[in-house]
Amino acid sequence: MPVRHFPRVGHGPTVILLHGLGRTPVSFWRMHLALRRDGFHSLPIGYPTRRRGPPHQLASVLVEKLPRRGRLHFVGHSLGGLLALHLVATLPDSRRGRVVQLGTPNLGSEMAKRVRPLEPLFGPVLEALEPHNSPLSSPVEILSIAGSAAPEALSRVTGLKGPNDGVVSVESAHAAARPENRLTLPVMHTLMTMDSRVIDATIDFLVHGKLDPKRVAEGYD
Repeated sequence: MPVRHFPRVGHGPTVILLHGLGRTPVSFWRMHLALRRDGFHSLPIGYPTRRRGPPHQLASVLVEKLPRRGRLHFVGHSLGGLLALHLVATLPDSRRGRVVQLGTPNLGSEMAKRVRPLEPLFGPVLEALEPHNSPLSSPVEILSIAGSAAPEALSRVTGLKGPNDGVVSVESAHAAARPENRLTLPVMHTLMTMDSRVIDATIDFLVHGKLDPKRVAEGYD
């Protein structure tokens, strides 16, 4: 039986789920169900990834979709993790919860540069996702979960340096979080939101504000 952290399913703290570029809220269906099982009020939010420019413009669209009351946690996959930082910064201190980033390109990604010819497909946000050296700062604690399952042969094609998930390097994914709030798991970028280890670590952090050291050592298996 699952351990319920809150007394009623779906009536605990609110968690905003933000999908990545070119995806939809459906990509979070498994995490959405797990959060509800553990008592959170999980709220997946869609946004027009292909019709806006930089992340701050996308975030300006999402502000109107946020609940007007209560403390808000955020879980963002890829581009959604950048939007989470913009959105939490718009809230007063009393409403700022925790942020979990899943494979987020805090320092951009070489992949964004390589697929720029496909900008009509992915949208003008690609330019802001190209490699850079300045991660966004955040007024709250961030958990960063990075993937490292990309084979070396794929990395030679994508141009990503060091361990990566096929789209974002571990270095870029961890750039905005404190060292103690960084977790690297052998997962691929597109599968992160569905992975049980990622989901368990996300819920641990949302509930406790930190990861379980024993489970970190075991890779959350």
